Amino acid sequence: YEEIMRDISAKKFSPIYFLYGTEPYFIDSVASEIERTALEEDMKVWNQIIVYGKDVLPDQIVIEAGQYPTMGDRRVVIVREAQDMDSKPKGDVEALIPYCDAKLMQPSTILVVCVKLPEDKGNHKTLYSKTAKFATAVQKAGGVTLETKRLYGMDK
Repeated sequence: YEEIMRDISAKKFSPIYFLYGTEPYFIDSVASEIERTALEEDMKVWNQIIVYGKDVLPDQIVIEAGQYPTMGDRRVVIVREAQDMDSKPKGDVEALIPYCDAKLMQPSTILVVCVKLPEDKGNHKTLYSKTAKFATAVQKAGGVTLETKRLYGMDK
């Protein structure tokens, strides 16, 4: 977490960030820091897209991430609450794996995918499995993954 935050503060960005786990603080913190620092304030209106999993399909995310920046050097696409895509047909993080292919990945885009996992793994094995597959694809593509675990002593 600290290394990722240092790199972001130094404006050393990765093409894909996959932030997932049971502790939302670290997920939200990294995503917010990218949102705050990746683009100059006047470029955010043109090149920063923030969507929520319940409102978007993976195909739409791939299309947004594949576009060139407008009047700038970089485009930022942040998908918050991506675990909510799971309720739609073909709407889970595993469907984003094709974007990790070098032929589809847009080098000027920073894609941030945030998945907040429930602590009860037993009832959500499929979600955990799809999350692990996407994490592997992100790492192979040279992206950054951050798996968070619930902090001890924190109330649920």
